[in-house]
Amino acid sequence: MLVTDDFIMLNFPKTGSSFAREAIRRAYGYSNSRLSRALIKLGFVTPKIEELMFPKIDEIYHSDIVDQHGTWRQIPPELQNRPVLSISRDPLSRYLSAYRYGWWRKYPPGDAVELQARYPEFPEISFEEFLDMSNHFGLRNRLGGIVPRIQLGQHTVQFIQFYFREPEKVLSTIDEEYISREKYRDDMADVTFLEQDNLRHDLKSFLLGVGKPASELAFLDEMEEINTSTGSESNQWREKAVTDTAAVQDIFMRDRLIYSIFPHYRPD
Repeated sequence: MLVTDDFIMLNFPKTGSSFAREAIRRAYGYSNSRLSRALIKLGFVTPKIEELMFPKIDEIYHSDIVDQHGTWRQIPPELQNRPVLSISRDPLSRYLSAYRYGWWRKYPPGDAVELQARYPEFPEISFEEFLDMSNHFGLRNRLGGIVPRIQLGQHTVQFIQFYFREPEKVLSTIDEEYISREKYRDDMADVTFLEQDNLRHDLKSFLLGVGKPASELAFLDEMEEINTSTGSESNQWREKAVTDTAAVQDIFMRDRLIYSIFPHYRPD
């Protein structure tokens, strides 16, 4: 979670948040040098930007990990009056990115024996098996004892836990009417979403809007991507996947809440 005087940035995993965080640091003149850290620690310099780390409060496994992916509920009370910024991404593209990135290889979402029994070649699994793992072990890891009334995808569950004010209540009561009548609009926190597919432009526009001079944002046009697969591969996969496997159709069904919130992600 990045904190500036102008806004707070929530880092939803695998959406381009690594790129955005680094860009925001540069825009605010952040320096991680030893001298800068010492001056801040001694109170001689007030940092223009701060990164807050939090435990993974919504996972059974890996709950001891502290990282940059704090949720809306973890924003300190004294900061909750600031605008909140984050990034959205098409579930199809995000699942593929997570599969390729392979964080789950080192930090699997379930018991090793159970995973090996279900996927004998684990961690060498196909994308379809990865989706199955996400919607079986991944959901169990995140839901605990909650049993939703309808089938949900891991992207949806994580999104609710990340951006909703009372995620446990929503996950316990969500049904088709909740989605079709867009009742979720009353439960979501007020968040401005940048588009992962248009991140450079959206981020620059946002930073201009909070008063950053254009001359200080020129670096964005040339800045290299971070922790991401190539866009062309992702786009080619998405075009193929729209009419491809039953597993992909399952994404459209399970993550229909996301497609309702962001209707431009819906396949034609």
